[in-house]
Amino acid sequence: MPRSGVFLFFRQLRRPLIFLIVVFAISTLGFTIIPGVDAQGKPAQMTFMEAFYVVSYTGSTIGFGELPFTFTGAQRLWMIFTIYVSVIVWLYSIGAIIATLQNAAFQRVIRERQFISYVRRMDMPFLIVCGYGDTGSLLVHELVRNYRVGAVVIDIDQERLDELGMEDLGVVIPAFCYDASQPEVLLNAGMTHPLCQGVVAVTGSNDVNLSVAMTVHLLNPRIPATCLANNADTAANMASFNTQNIINPFVAFAQRLGLTFRAPSALIIYDCLTSSYRTPMAPRLRPPQGRWIVCGYGRFGKAVCEKLIEAGNSVTVIEIDPEGTNAPLECIRGRGTEAPTLMEAGIMDAVGIVGGADDEINNLSAIVTARDLRPAIFTIGRQNTRRRSALFKAARLGMRVQTSYLTATEAVAVLRNPLLPDFLDVLKTSTESWAASLVDRLIRTVGDVSPEVWVIQITHDMAPAVWHSLEQGSPVYMGQLTSNPKDRNEQVSAVPLLLKRGAETVILPSNEVTLFKYDELLVCGRPEALQKISWIIRNIEVMRYIQTGVEQPGGWIWKWLARRRTTGG
Repeated sequence: MPRSGVFLFFRQLRRPLIFLIVVFAISTLGFTIIPGVDAQGKPAQMTFMEAFYVVSYTGSTIGFGELPFTFTGAQRLWMIFTIYVSVIVWLYSIGAIIATLQNAAFQRVIRERQFISYVRRMDMPFLIVCGYGDTGSLLVHELVRNYRVGAVVIDIDQERLDELGMEDLGVVIPAFCYDASQPEVLLNAGMTHPLCQGVVAVTGSNDVNLSVAMTVHLLNPRIPATCLANNADTAANMASFNTQNIINPFVAFAQRLGLTFRAPSALIIYDCLTSSYRTPMAPRLRPPQGRWIVCGYGRFGKAVCEKLIEAGNSVTVIEIDPEGTNAPLECIRGRGTEAPTLMEAGIMDAVGIVGGADDEINNLSAIVTARDLRPAIFTIGRQNTRRRSALFKAARLGMRVQTSYLTATEAVAVLRNPLLPDFLDVLKTSTESWAASLVDRLIRTVGDVSPEVWVIQITHDMAPAVWHSLEQGSPVYMGQLTSNPKDRNEQVSAVPLLLKRGAETVILPSNEVTLFKYDELLVCGRPEALQKISWIIRNIEVMRYIQTGVEQPGGWIWKWLARRRTTGG
């Protein structure tokens, strides 16, 4: 539960408040006991209210004078005592107040209350991002700048959140330094907020990511959880309680590497669909077949070796700790950064080298050394952080693996388009001829840049015109949705990628495919195509024109005039 700043404030000031109350009580009591005289010289006693009034302005050093009558000598002596004691206690209390306001625990409670209050007032769709490292920062930037989706950030490192506070993203990103594995932290971050679109866990700890996935599954299964898992055991555990999107960057890259050997065009499509709109389309990449050297046999190296061997290559592994990583028996012990180690691994006969260790500087060093020995060798380098992007770009690698960027782009893609993973699975098993044909179609339709990708659901709320047509018994075809609402004989710049109907999936549905209620469509194309399709599926009159070719007047006045012209009335 959120802690009370008021309670903490008064708990820290308990001793100063007690001293202040005691001093005021004794001073007030003294003034009521000590006898005084009125203006006529008659004995007079201060009332309790008069005494408390005098002590109040005296203790606060305001000093209105001797009230209600001129003080006697005894009263003045008591006033001197009151002044010195109350000023000392006030100074002590003010110092305690300042110390309390500067107290780290108190400031944390205030920040927590502000964070919770801001999250409750969120008025735009948002995602909760757990972890603001390289992946988390890329993810937040992509969501806010390209998709106009808000974010709430949780991270265990306050320095990272301070960097977020200095970013100019155009919107306020509420952030809080806490352990995301605690369920109440996710609840305070808005996990049950009606505008929360999902939770993304991309921390550096598999255990924390797993805890986030479980929390979402148990406390709010309505929203999707997208979680980073760097090993197979964690991924399997997440899958056991239906985590919607599990991203293993090492496996993801290995799958892409396998596509470069089997179906290079499929990799182009894969990158296009998971990149921001208008990202230039990458050229077809064809790594050479033959013997490869892989430096580092950790989780990344294992995944890469598996795909290289599947593609018909032979692999020689260089590993500094063969026993700890269960490297093959023929493994060469070392880092691969020294020429003798590479020569022992047979660099002169190798067609490619992979710098896949955890240390990215060692990866670059191995690649540079390998190029000095064999300039024509194909190079793949693993980059773990964005800080060294300039070095990796300058190295001009054949393939650069930036794991944080790979994770962020995949997370954004699957969150924005829930059907996209189904189509990406198709790409992973597609043939080169099929993928090449689709690449050509995308280039003709959109150009040589990444398209916009969106999901259309045939429901009463999202596609009322289609729903109305189906209710009236008029069939709706795939090609009608991609027609130009101004000229139905033309098609807009969009390509239907997938149709999902219950358990049935249709890949690249043709124009003749009939649509039914509750169908889901994955479509890619230009943004203006999305606007035209949205117009068709939402406007009944436009839908009727697409189906019949007859333009109907839209308002009731124009409809009445049209009927009069038809009947001659």
